[in-house]
Amino acid sequence: MRYDAVMIQIDILEAVKAIQESLLTNSRSVLIRRIHHLLENIRL
Repeated sequence: MRYDAVMIQIDILEAVKAIQESLLTNSRSVLIRRIHHLLENIRL
């Protein structure tokens, strides 16, 4: 089970990085900013 939790954390980190890159380049949509905010506040 511990291994699964680590994999989830890595996937979330990758998602946050992808969203941050998207925000910095060209997408400023409300949906992307909301997802980014929610992912930043996830506590695993």
